[in-house]
Amino acid sequence: MLQINLSEFYHYELPQLLEFIQVHNETEYNITLPKKTVAGRDCNFNVFWEYYHAAFVGQELWQISTYFTYTVPCIKKAQSFSFQVTVYDQISLAVTLYFLVNGLYVKNDPALGDKYDAAAALLLEESFNGKKSTACWGLIWLANLFLCKIE
Repeated sequence: MLQINLSEFYHYELPQLLEFIQVHNETEYNITLPKKTVAGRDCNFNVFWEYYHAAFVGQELWQISTYFTYTVPCIKKAQSFSFQVTVYDQISLAVTLYFLVNGLYVKNDPALGDKYDAAAALLLEESFNGKKSTACWGLIWLANLFLCKIE
């Protein structure tokens, strides 16, 4: 199982990301997204923001995966979000990772950043009005919990 920490790929262009995936030639991946916030220590909006983005990352990975599972890290600890996936289409994986990394870390492509932001917002909205089946309901639920606590 290939380990991929999304925060380590912010400097990769799409061809480099695809080459990294092809060189390792795996189909099973453990993809992590670092979590820095801790409930009770950090402001509620920041906790919401991390769970919100993690839910979107999971949703995007779920859409290209044959097998998908995720962990919900403790709100009181700075543990990473983790997504275990099986993906046979290396190009789809590279394109998805590139989209996610650019949405999360790199804002030098405004069109891609806008597309990411709009899709993530739509996921939150459609999850709660029943228009979309959500792969990471536990993350969406916690994001909403902290969104409701914002003063």
